Amino acid sequence: MKDEPSIFHADRKALGLLGLARRAGKLGCGEAGTRKSVHSGEAKLILLAADASRNAAKRAEGFARSAGISLLRLDADQAALCSAAGVSGGVIFAVCDEGLAAALLKKLSAVPSEALIEYN
Repeated sequence: MKDEPSIFHADRKALGLLGLARRAGKLGCGEAGTRKSVHSGEAKLILLAADASRNAAKRAEGFARSAGISLLRLDADQAALCSAAGVSGGVIFAVCDEGLAAALLKKLSAVPSEALIEYN
């Protein structure tokens, strides 16, 4: 990644929104789910796990850039994000609801500018 985002600490309440988004059908999970959400124009925010590989981070950046949306790298690892979302795997997630994306960013209101890359 050209400007790899720093890692931002996500609290449990913020991560809880991932499960809500998944249950509402508004979360693209993993690379394939995120790609589908981006290509359909539904993705509003891309989240990246702290332990994502460099290649996964590059793909996440490409998804965010092509959709013209923000990419946020969290300090939560794959296990924590998957547990919060109620899925078995994935380091990249796409939040597909404007309200949920805004609520997530509001709960993470102290996001340092270097942890959030905006492509819009």
